[in-house]
Amino acid sequence: MKTRPVNPAKSETGTGKIKSTDIRTNDGCMDIEAISIDEYGVGNLIHNGPLYDLVNTFDNDLNFWVEICRLAVDNGEQLKKLNVLELCCGTGRITIPLARAFDQEESINFSITGLDFTESMLERARTKLEAEQFDSRKTHVQLISGDMRSFTLSSEHGAPFSVIFIPFNSFQCLYSVDDALSALKQVHSHLSDSGLFVLDIFNPSIHLMVNREKGLHPVSDFLLQDGTEVQISEQCRYDDANQVNRVTWFHRFKDSVEVEKLDMRCYYPLEMELMLKSSGFEIIEKFGDYDFKPFESGSTKQLFLCRKASETR
Repeated sequence: MKTRPVNPAKSETGTGKIKSTDIRTNDGCMDIEAISIDEYGVGNLIHNGPLYDLVNTFDNDLNFWVEICRLAVDNGEQLKKLNVLELCCGTGRITIPLARAFDQEESINFSITGLDFTESMLERARTKLEAEQFDSRKTHVQLISGDMRSFTLSSEHGAPFSVIFIPFNSFQCLYSVDDALSALKQVHSHLSDSGLFVLDIFNPSIHLMVNREKGLHPVSDFLLQDGTEVQISEQCRYDDANQVNRVTWFHRFKDSVEVEKLDMRCYYPLEMELMLKSSGFEIIEKFGDYDFKPFESGSTKQLFLCRKASETR
């Protein structure tokens, strides 16, 4: 299979804008090898707030997070007040519905702080938050710019927190062991002694990554406000030296294709357990999906429910 060489214009994030005919093989398929992406990261288009919400329209994980917060209350954690921290809150896809769910409960004063370092995502979250009408006497939402590896929050933000969670695989955008351990250290220092920490990541599938090296695989299809259709496909290439699934997204517009990288560090089950324990956490339970089924071989997710280990409280 032959391809014609391509040298697309590329930003620092690894985004290239090219004509859709420029990366076709003889059989008409796009070839990821025609795209050169040198550093790990996530492209700007993928972290564009409005586009993010058009791609990520699901809410099948929301009830899971509501129940986790209820568990913190049942656990005796600040019975009348629940302070929650969501790291990598993005556009508020979880933050705002979570606040909405507890705003309807008279017995709980609910406060949630959403932290993210992508301004486009936070701007989108703030816009959505303005449309809400929460009871200000009992429900509080804060959106803060920060990095989960190095943030510092005070009691004004709700620290120490009853619940801290990192949803939807965001932890997998930490590519080095040092960065991962730094984030876990920050979580530990901001969690109350009886609080709960939940980490949500993929269970790496070698079979899926190998399969997605072959050709393009559809991800999403949606319309922009002006009626423009956008089709997103992806292809993967696994970097086994650094355990990074090098995902490339192709955003197909009418006359062009935007190429973005979406690199995902693979944290394997026993590796992640060791990192959590070495960071001062005790793993209470581990689930394999948002339905609270136990983790097992073949589970698509790794959902770690943790608390501070007794010797670190």
